[in-house]
Amino acid sequence: MTCVSCPKAGLVITIVFMWAIRQSGFWLGLLIFISAAVAQAQDSSLTLEISPTQVGVGGVVRPGSWMPLQIRVDNTAGSHRRVRCQWLLSDIDGDRVVAGRVVSLTGGRVQSIWLYAMPPLQVDAKTTWQVQIKDDKTGALLAATEVVIPQLIEPDKAIIAVTGAGALGLGPYQEYHTQHEPIRVVRGVGPERLPDRWYGYQSLHTLVWTPDSLDPSSPVVSSQTLKAVSQWVHRGGHLVVVLPSTGELWTGSPLGDLLPDVKIETLTDVFAPSALGLYVQQQTLDLCTLHPRDEASDVAVLLWDATGEHPVVVAHQVGFGRVTLVGIDLTDRRILKMRLPNGPGFWGAIMRWRSPAYRPDQIQEREKKEQIVSTLVRTEVETGAFVAPLVSMRGTYTLALLLAMMIFGVYWLVAGPVGFYALKYKGHQRHAWTGFVLAILVFSGITWGGAYMVRPTKSKIEHFSVLDIDHSAGLVRAYSWLSLFVARHGEVVVAVDPAVKKNNQNTMACPGLPPLRKQSVFLDPQTYHFNAASPSQISFPFRSTAKQLTLSWAKGEKSQEAKGYESYRLPRGEIILQNNWPSGTLVHALPGALKDVLWVYCPGNGQEPWVWRQKEPWRPGMPLTLGLSAARKAKPDRLIRKPSRSAPNDWGGYLWQLLGNKPLYRLAGNENPNLQVANNEIRSGTELLTFYDTLPPPKYWEPLSMLRTDGPIHFMRSLGRELDWSGMTHFKRLIFIGYLDEAPLPIPMTVDQEVIPSVGRVAVRWMYHLSEKPSAISSQ
Repeated sequence: MTCVSCPKAGLVITIVFMWAIRQSGFWLGLLIFISAAVAQAQDSSLTLEISPTQVGVGGVVRPGSWMPLQIRVDNTAGSHRRVRCQWLLSDIDGDRVVAGRVVSLTGGRVQSIWLYAMPPLQVDAKTTWQVQIKDDKTGALLAATEVVIPQLIEPDKAIIAVTGAGALGLGPYQEYHTQHEPIRVVRGVGPERLPDRWYGYQSLHTLVWTPDSLDPSSPVVSSQTLKAVSQWVHRGGHLVVVLPSTGELWTGSPLGDLLPDVKIETLTDVFAPSALGLYVQQQTLDLCTLHPRDEASDVAVLLWDATGEHPVVVAHQVGFGRVTLVGIDLTDRRILKMRLPNGPGFWGAIMRWRSPAYRPDQIQEREKKEQIVSTLVRTEVETGAFVAPLVSMRGTYTLALLLAMMIFGVYWLVAGPVGFYALKYKGHQRHAWTGFVLAILVFSGITWGGAYMVRPTKSKIEHFSVLDIDHSAGLVRAYSWLSLFVARHGEVVVAVDPAVKKNNQNTMACPGLPPLRKQSVFLDPQTYHFNAASPSQISFPFRSTAKQLTLSWAKGEKSQEAKGYESYRLPRGEIILQNNWPSGTLVHALPGALKDVLWVYCPGNGQEPWVWRQKEPWRPGMPLTLGLSAARKAKPDRLIRKPSRSAPNDWGGYLWQLLGNKPLYRLAGNENPNLQVANNEIRSGTELLTFYDTLPPPKYWEPLSMLRTDGPIHFMRSLGRELDWSGMTHFKRLIFIGYLDEAPLPIPMTVDQEVIPSVGRVAVRWMYHLSEKPSAISSQ
């Protein structure tokens, strides 16, 4: 806890002291100086405190993701005051970022205030930040303190937050050996300490709300927090609600509308489901059954009780996210005593994970038997590595650099050996210094003139974007990674969806793009501010250079769609199930042909999806007919084909083949700034991110040999964690992923209130809720 007075006070005091000496004599000046010094030494009536557990999620910080920071301010004065709370950090370019929030402090109260920012990728464990509180009217510094990062994890690790104290059987997934990314479980993140903005949850893979913590009806849990949780789920988050065996309070709570539409009943002293793990056959529990109220509902049953008659774990889609309801109280003492759940059955069914979930002792034993390859010989590939080369804006400097190298070469020859020998040949070697100076002047003029002539004069945007469309629900969202070049110096106002005022639905930040390579920073770092409660508009400092930004956008009621992506241009049509296969006709009017379209049919009910590739481009206005006969021509395959018990490592299916082809392997560690990314690398990266959680495991079981010295390949994801649609494969869905070349930005964005020309790649991901009858919105 630190209290700091205004640093300008000392200077003011000194000036006043010197003036008093000249005007009224030494003794009057001394009296004034002593009085002012005493006033300066008085403690402020405002104190600032930050708990380590409120830095990030439960004290865990991951660079490259939006991060919450809660501060506690004690206003011991009796008067109200309006203050500006500021969090000071740097972005990837070295510019100083001030994430601020204006709040009104009540006299005599302690208030908690949330700030939000996205730490850049170059943050390390030694990084410190500063938090300040200033008077909103005068700008006087009232209090300040430094923030130290309690725990820093790599951007390619997932975080699961649990509101209670238990690990809930998630411990084995924290190991790296049998899965692509390790999971970090953060326990004790109580609901009363959850952020009040949805993007404060962006770093989370899943939020597990357990019955040993406060329920959503508690008055201690703020309405802003509950709204943020709901918005986060709608934007793509995953909320797991664990019900108590009796006395559940969720259905009547402010978050009750997020739950699947099921009938909840209690069963006492029944045998535990086998999915909980090993040695549960003789264990009895009290649990809740979760029967869907409508047989035709979109609720997916993930797990059944021991009899196979009663659903005990169900899920349904909410916006682009999902909510999973667990009828087994995982905090029950009987479950904790047996260390359940264990094994892959429970969490594997909920998350679609393929890891065998070995405990550390099992891993150690298998390593001794050479049944698991050591982690020392693993290869890591960044799944999102294809994005950075796509938005590097090579054209902004390649030509200028080439001309500069040519001019320097000619200058070196003229000012050096060629010029000297030419003068010597003419007998004028005594004028060598004069010639040297003239060469400098001439080539300086050429250089400045050439730089002026070839300088970019138009602002532009290069981007890679993902446009998501839930056709049946009428939802649209987009993520974009882009470079914005502004051909001038000064402050530039960049706004996402400016038609929506005071918008906290959309975000914008400058964290950098993975994999992090050697970064250059500006020699003149400048400061810019943004509203931490609504980071959709920022005034950036530009120096006629490019700045890399990360955008997140969701269409609202008052949103203006980006040109070329208006509602009537999106894919539309009617699809129904005929002979257990999606059939119908679709058409689109997007700004270009959709290429390499990948179709995914999810039958639901625990069945693995079917997938096939469409070879012909799908052009705007061209009706596309779907059906079983058309799919057979494309030779559909399973998205995943699970191994049998007799051959536990005999995986198959589309994703298994994709991993075997080593996609993106060429991009691993590549330092070439002019690297050209191939179309198949863009497709592979996008589709791996789309179905990341359901990927087959790396080949941890293959022993090394004289013919094979490379270890298992782990596909990490530091970027695009929000793109995972693995959970949607639980439900009856038709999904396609298509690719637009040379397409404009799908996010409505302005630069100084103008739309800047943009070009880049867009992955269009479209989803349709399948049923025997067409959905009500399908004909619109």
